[in-house]
Amino acid sequence: MNDLVFRGLHAAAEAAESAASEVLRMFGEDCPLEYPDTDCACPALRAVAGTELHRAGDLPACLQTLRSMPGGPGQEAAACSAGQTALLYEEICALLRHILRKERTGCVPDAVVRKFGVPLITGDMPGIAVIMGRAECAAHVAVLARNYREKGLGVFLAGEAAIQAQSEGVSPCADSFIVFPGGEETDYIHAVSALVRIATVFCSVPPEDSERLRSSLRDRIPAFVNVFGAPDGRTAAALAGAAALGIPVVLDAEFTNAQLAGTLFTAAQPEEMAAVSMEKRGIKVKPKAVSLPSGYDSAYEGEHVRDPDCAVEFRPACELVRMAPAGAVEDHRITLIGRELPQPQASCTDMELAISAEVSGKRMQPDFEPVIERRIHFWLSYAAGVQHSGSRSRVRLRISRGSLEKGLRLNDLAEVLYTCIRTEFEPVVDKCQITLITEPSAVDRFLEDAAMPRYLARDARLAALTDESVDRFYSCTMCQSIAPRHCCVVTPERGGMCGAVTWPDAAAAYELSDSGPNRPIPKGEPRDARLGAYDAVDRAVAEATAGAVRHLSLYSLIDDPMTSCGRLECICAVEPLSGGVIVVDRNYPGMTPVGMPFEELASAVFGGEQTPGMMGVSRRHISSRKFLRADGGALRIVWMPKALKEEISGPLDRTVRELFKIEDFCGMICDETIASDPDSLYAFLAEQGHPVLKMEPMM
Repeated sequence: MNDLVFRGLHAAAEAAESAASEVLRMFGEDCPLEYPDTDCACPALRAVAGTELHRAGDLPACLQTLRSMPGGPGQEAAACSAGQTALLYEEICALLRHILRKERTGCVPDAVVRKFGVPLITGDMPGIAVIMGRAECAAHVAVLARNYREKGLGVFLAGEAAIQAQSEGVSPCADSFIVFPGGEETDYIHAVSALVRIATVFCSVPPEDSERLRSSLRDRIPAFVNVFGAPDGRTAAALAGAAALGIPVVLDAEFTNAQLAGTLFTAAQPEEMAAVSMEKRGIKVKPKAVSLPSGYDSAYEGEHVRDPDCAVEFRPACELVRMAPAGAVEDHRITLIGRELPQPQASCTDMELAISAEVSGKRMQPDFEPVIERRIHFWLSYAAGVQHSGSRSRVRLRISRGSLEKGLRLNDLAEVLYTCIRTEFEPVVDKCQITLITEPSAVDRFLEDAAMPRYLARDARLAALTDESVDRFYSCTMCQSIAPRHCCVVTPERGGMCGAVTWPDAAAAYELSDSGPNRPIPKGEPRDARLGAYDAVDRAVAEATAGAVRHLSLYSLIDDPMTSCGRLECICAVEPLSGGVIVVDRNYPGMTPVGMPFEELASAVFGGEQTPGMMGVSRRHISSRKFLRADGGALRIVWMPKALKEEISGPLDRTVRELFKIEDFCGMICDETIASDPDSLYAFLAEQGHPVLKMEPMM
């Protein structure tokens, strides 16, 4: 095996040197070296060697670096070091193939990396399998891929394995977490690079820190590679490199002396291959309490049901969880008022739906209702072919034709809700009954008589609370699995930036579990009332972040702003020319006046970094009286996407009118239909007489 690795290393080095010469000869030194839809072409090269390729002129120095590395051609080294260097050569070869062919290759886009990375880090996805090579029987590949997906793992299929899987009816779809990087033998490198990118992005691995990369791949990224057939020398060398970085490799072919650093294994059959792979990564799949004919798994969360595939759309729809006396609740009673889902051949995209869950229990409290209610989004989103968005009376529910063909009915969704409520809230819910209403007049009555009064009562209670009127705030560390240095501080006037946690919710969650992510912070007196700086908050945040964050201001974007996580709803950022602030939500795909779209702004604040001038917030907080109070408040807002502006204009105008005596403030705020560059933005603000132009600079 060692001889095969060293031969493969030399072959990979020769291929990279040859391709580099060809690119320089054909396109010159200024030729950009990049893939579409990603900012990092060679993530392993960057993480291990600290080298990045931006243009063809960077190639000679990069290749010289690899030659001089331990394990480089001609260098004395162990097989694991040689394999690691071979992996870097293969990344370069793949990039140069893309340049020479002038066609899209199998590089995994950043959007797909994020889609896999978030549930992997949060634990919602138990692992990722890379399947490659050529099996003796194509059905073996399909069986293995489906086996992993049924267990909730994400799957990359590369090379001949991808072609064989397709021939057996396995289709690539990022929404269902099956990705085909390409059908060529060497396209496996794109899948391995994607695993490295997940580690570097979500575990914050800096350049030239191979030990940090190795520990992240070994301890936090439960991924592995399965190989059908005997790999050639180059492939064997690169796989040895993947194994050396902490990604176990399981092959169905026997090798002499095949163990390499405890991470290279053999298994003859697909079932054995899956068992060995998951055992070596310590992946334990939790048994599912819910079973649907169309499939049910947390990995389906975020799946989009596109218009051509949509058979049913409920819009409007609403959902409500209500506490009721024990005698009024019949456990496991499921009632449908109105018509069922149509047959698969038909479509109905104008149905209405009201979901009512009535619960009772000795420890149940009214404050627990919205906590349970917010979980409905996740529970229904875990159903394959079901897309859920929104909450309360602004729910949108879509169901795919494929799910109907497999037999999905409304009763199945009701069973999901019943099972999840009784399982996840077992300490407080003793009985639960579910009612689904699709008859339009009955939906209207339910909204008018039951849902809206309950929603308004909750809002009134929250509106009556102020940060000054309570004796405690709450910490929220729910997102520390993806942002270890982040801690939200939830107050009555500043909910979690994810939009899902309000102060009453955090209080209720603490009542439900005093060891959960929400902990009370007895606030005491403020150190600086203008900034919203409290010694008690500083102590709580320092403890929750292991000292990474020592000071936090609740009401400032500039002085010790709150850290941010990847689930934030919106981002605020200083716009230097006007001295104002832009606010952009994650649904807006375009450019902003600060020269960055949402994704780039998110990358600047993601992970728990305090970034003065940038900060995550929820939609609701934008219209709060405490929004940026230390920096001038809502009057600082100069730009936001039109859809977001329309959504929050009512409460935002009301807040500005009460605080600053200004009418129709949202009419002074620019949006993308007016301007998306600083100069045009400034001209619009001047024309509108926006108050920010007379305010003192923020920084």
